[in-house]
Amino acid sequence: QLVSGIRTAVDFALEVNSAAGETRITTIDMGGGLAVDFRAESPFSPFEEYAAALREAVPEVFDPSVFSRVVTEFGAALQCKFAFLASRVEYTKEYDGGRIALIHAGSDIFMRACYCPETFVHHRVFTFDASGQPKEVDEEQRVPHDIAGPLCFAGDVVVRDALIAPLEVDDIVVLADTGGNSLSIRTSHCSRQGPAVFAFRL
Repeated sequence: QLVSGIRTAVDFALEVNSAAGETRITTIDMGGGLAVDFRAESPFSPFEEYAAALREAVPEVFDPSVFSRVVTEFGAALQCKFAFLASRVEYTKEYDGGRIALIHAGSDIFMRACYCPETFVHHRVFTFDASGQPKEVDEEQRVPHDIAGPLCFAGDVVVRDALIAPLEVDDIVVLADTGGNSLSIRTSHCSRQGPAVFAFRL
């Protein structure tokens, strides 16, 4: 579907240039569209497969004599898997066999996960105790948790029904795959400040 869309855009550009009798369109924007698999640990989207499909179906985007510049928008596919957010648990609350764990990040940072929970954004959850040691329990000891944020409305839930070790106050919750569409679109609603950002090399 992505490849056919780009084929259509390129055909239109070539038709315009042909009708004009000269190269009027010199730049093509391919957009993004490569999905991020939030449930997988692999950090890589299928760029090689996508490039191979493009080379076969739309070779013009690789030819500088056709387009002098090709723009892509692979923000999420490039960035999401290379960041995580960590927060201490402020408090917990029991409910119908599950638990709500309130952390210091909600819809102010995770707008898509909170406002559109039915979409493809499903951050994996990792748990650590107050000293930073992983909380490891047998599967039957895990408890469904809603990981909620600090804002004052019921929809401020980042992850729903995460089956994890029981969380307590001051434990640490790590949300994976937060490198895209999170800090870059944060809001200061309720005067929330942004989190500290640390970069490191592996």
